[in-house]
Amino acid sequence: MTTPDRPALAFERPLPIPSSGVQDVDDYIRDGFERIPGMSSAFSAAIVAGLLQIQSEYGQLGNVIEIGVFEGRFLLALARALATNEIAIGIDTFDWPDHAVLQRFRDHCARQCLEERVVAFKSSSAGVGDVEIRTLLGPHPCRLIHVDGDHSPAAASGDLSLCDRTLDAQGLIVVDDVLHPNYPRLTLALFGFLDQRPEWRVLCAIDRTSLVGAAKYVLCRTPYFDAYDGALRARFRRHVWPVDADMGHYRSMILSCDQSYIPSMMLYGVRRR
Repeated sequence: MTTPDRPALAFERPLPIPSSGVQDVDDYIRDGFERIPGMSSAFSAAIVAGLLQIQSEYGQLGNVIEIGVFEGRFLLALARALATNEIAIGIDTFDWPDHAVLQRFRDHCARQCLEERVVAFKSSSAGVGDVEIRTLLGPHPCRLIHVDGDHSPAAASGDLSLCDRTLDAQGLIVVDDVLHPNYPRLTLALFGFLDQRPEWRVLCAIDRTSLVGAAKYVLCRTPYFDAYDGALRARFRRHVWPVDADMGHYRSMILSCDQSYIPSMMLYGVRRR
């Protein structure tokens, strides 16, 4: 904690938001992201867009889906990381906090000239069947789904099952608000899914503002864990927390701008990789 009579020490200041590796995304995060109402962080947007860029570098193409769009702050970041023939699909009831939210979302897309790259589908995720998903995706596979819809255990479990059925083999699931104090049972749904489907692993946790919770958890299938892990550690090395999360028989990295706990950890012999 700082006091008015001394400046913040270096470790007390958050690290800057890293580059996603996509200039269009970085420009949007710098100049447009905070202008759109929402709760997703610029840091998580940079990391997830960076994951899309890593996929592109590996030759993996495909559309992305977001379940729970609000006014589109996060989805527009993802859309900017796609190739011109790929689309970002937003699935939402678009009735909260009012029925004008869909028009506001479309207005944001229009102002950023992304109408051709972003598709809104007005429905609950529970009302979207496999046929509808395949129709929305068209001829392209799905390479990433961001889950930020109804956080009840039943709805979250249904969304994760939809991801499992829909994603390409190398696809990624990004689950928002894990460990959020408002949604403690969401975490139970997530780890219930992982217990039932051991082919999936937690690739990383992306911190929002501090290490106290409300992170995004990124899931990938086990055969691709090492490749994604290595690419993330190389690209975002400065933001990798010194100690990985204990997931039982494997460990997952934590990505964070918050460095405030590191000095006390160093006292116990913890060192950066």
